[in-house]
Amino acid sequence: MICSLLAQDTGVITFDDVEYFSSWPYSLTVWIGLLIMSLLITWITSRHSIGAFKCRRKKILLVLRMVIIAFVCTMFLGWSKQEHATDLPDLIVIVDNSRSMTIEDLISEDLPNNETAIDRWTAAKTWLTVSESGLSVLDEWQQQYRLRLYLASDELESLATATESLSNVLNSRQPVGESSQLGKCLVSALRNHRGRPVAGVVIISDGVTTLGPSLGSVAEHARQRNIPLYVLAAGADSKVKNVAISDALMSDSSFIGDHVSIRYSLRAEHCEGEEITVNVKNRVTDEILASANHTVGSEIEFKDQISFIPSNTGDNELLLEVVPLDAESTKDDNYYPLSVSVRDDPIRVLLVDSEPRFEFRALSDLLQRARHPGSNDQPVFEVTHVLQSSDQQSSDGNLYRSVFPSNQEDLYEFDVVILGDADPQWLGNSSMEILETFVTERGGGIVICSGQRFMPHEFADTPLATLVPFDIDSAVRLPMNDDFAELQNISLTELGVSASQLQLAETQSHTSEIWSKMPGLYWWLEVETIKPGVQSLVHIDEDGSDQSVISQSFIGAGRVLFHFTDETWRWRGHEDGEAVYNRYWIQSIRELCRSQLLGKTRAAELTADRAESLFGTQVQLRLHYLDGERVPTSNKVLVSLIRDNGIKRTVTLERLLNSPEVFVTAVGQLSVGNWSARVVSPVFSEGAPECRFTIVAPDGEMSKTSLDEQDLATAAEITRGRYYQWQEKSELDRDLPEGRRVPIDSKPPLPLWNHSLVPLVLFLLISCEWILRRRIEMNHSS
Repeated sequence: MICSLLAQDTGVITFDDVEYFSSWPYSLTVWIGLLIMSLLITWITSRHSIGAFKCRRKKILLVLRMVIIAFVCTMFLGWSKQEHATDLPDLIVIVDNSRSMTIEDLISEDLPNNETAIDRWTAAKTWLTVSESGLSVLDEWQQQYRLRLYLASDELESLATATESLSNVLNSRQPVGESSQLGKCLVSALRNHRGRPVAGVVIISDGVTTLGPSLGSVAEHARQRNIPLYVLAAGADSKVKNVAISDALMSDSSFIGDHVSIRYSLRAEHCEGEEITVNVKNRVTDEILASANHTVGSEIEFKDQISFIPSNTGDNELLLEVVPLDAESTKDDNYYPLSVSVRDDPIRVLLVDSEPRFEFRALSDLLQRARHPGSNDQPVFEVTHVLQSSDQQSSDGNLYRSVFPSNQEDLYEFDVVILGDADPQWLGNSSMEILETFVTERGGGIVICSGQRFMPHEFADTPLATLVPFDIDSAVRLPMNDDFAELQNISLTELGVSASQLQLAETQSHTSEIWSKMPGLYWWLEVETIKPGVQSLVHIDEDGSDQSVISQSFIGAGRVLFHFTDETWRWRGHEDGEAVYNRYWIQSIRELCRSQLLGKTRAAELTADRAESLFGTQVQLRLHYLDGERVPTSNKVLVSLIRDNGIKRTVTLERLLNSPEVFVTAVGQLSVGNWSARVVSPVFSEGAPECRFTIVAPDGEMSKTSLDEQDLATAAEITRGRYYQWQEKSELDRDLPEGRRVPIDSKPPLPLWNHSLVPLVLFLLISCEWILRRRIEMNHSS
């Protein structure tokens, strides 16, 4: 084989492969049948002609005749010989040269006592290029295969050379790649060798893919061509500590004094038992706005929430920070930029009830006294009272009215309506129709508070029945002045824990603790089931029952917050003070009117799956119609994407199966930058739903340093190759298949059936048969 390679290098072709083939036009079964039949005829005829074969000569004569018949039948096959010149099969070797290969976590067998670690790149190239026996691994592979050596990082780079040895070329290179695109590089290497037989692909890498598809996700391309992957893990589970913020989500708008919640995901590698600190900071002043501590458990990834109260109006540039650990490998992924627009617009509230109950008086006092933080003169709310028992001529600043707004224009001046235990006959059917339109079409927010006289039982056949989150006839109507013997404690539901208006502290755990200590209730409306789509936020969970206390629902373009009790005024007696009661109501009212004051429609909601997405990944867009009557009949919705530099693109959202009110799509190939998405068809008269998201450049190459053993093993398994840990590298050379040689030239075929020796052999056989037969006949005649 070595001589063959030398001959090819000097321009002389060596024919080192011989092929024998037959020109018999029929199947081999026909030839075998012909042979058996000929031998059988020979045996039968010879037996009658030369007797019973009792003497040894007669038996030899029979065998000789059958050999002649078999020889002639073999000539019918038309055997020919042809010589071929062949090339060696391809062997692809891909070595990862990204910067993560500089991690020192491998023990070299050449180092004394195996005590000192070397980096992955040095270990890989040393194994490939250095050998005590005289021939390196690369040299041995070059003798057996047509070797093609590649480097893989940002792009696939071929190390083909005509003058210098591959070992010298590899030793002159350094791991400088800023990203690992292993899947993309593997596909490119397979494409380069299309049309040629490839014995296998050797991949030496730590398996970490920072951009594009991973090895495991593209291994199917190699399997379809029957090319096995032999993957050598250049790295160890180094247990390098690293904490990273993988995702963060926050509302892009808020009101001054609100608790703004940030839901984030953390990835903590090899940090079990470590105490980590998460801060929300002002990017301009570096002021810490909120802080939370976590003790890392056994889970690598976990989610949590942190809240803060913005103190400045306008655009606030924020930074979510995980304080770096002392031994952390990289700190670039410990920060996540965010921004929020803070408003101080006064909220116009209409407070309606039949009489000044405890709930009414407590709310009225709160709404009139609330002031923006740092200001004693700027009110948070502009409140108007409507009481059935009120004297319209009250001189109290004209705050109290006894008549509900009688026309749509007057009601639409308000942002939020708080409807207590009012008499529907006093309201009138036309006023209730206007109020229902205010919610479903205008997009207004309403708080409905249950009462012991009218709400909700007297509203069963009124236009407001659609706003109630349950079947009114199924509710248990409690007698007035019913005296309960004991209080019932309340707590947050699973949905309530993450609801922004219920966040009363900086962390979810502290918020849940505050709610669990709320003063109990003596009275509430008992309801067995609520309507589909209604979200229960606060409940009574006693003796296995699940009784909702506060629920929210989206009806049409607006939102309804329903209280199953009229005793929230008791929450002013919380051990943390009246601020807990104030914070709940202020945040709830602001949440209800947020869409109106911020110029957004509630008919539909357009969202992206992540506020920030990595370049090269897909963005999932989701349009949810909150008003069932606004759902289009078409199965497609058009959304316009606009980047901050003016680049435009239109995508199509398709209706989600089994969810006619939801349209989704996945958008890829978006460039780095800030993007806004807006619905362009069908048209929204009151303002089309829109959202914003950002495409960011990939994480730094050193953001992931641990060996990705699972992906490497998956790629090898899919292609029926093998995965090797670093200490098993000596087995890789023994496992490589020989591969199929490639014909490059052929001599003309040489027929063997008419070779000059063939008639000579046939003549000798016939002569022997004739001589032997004559001797037998002579002996028989004598």
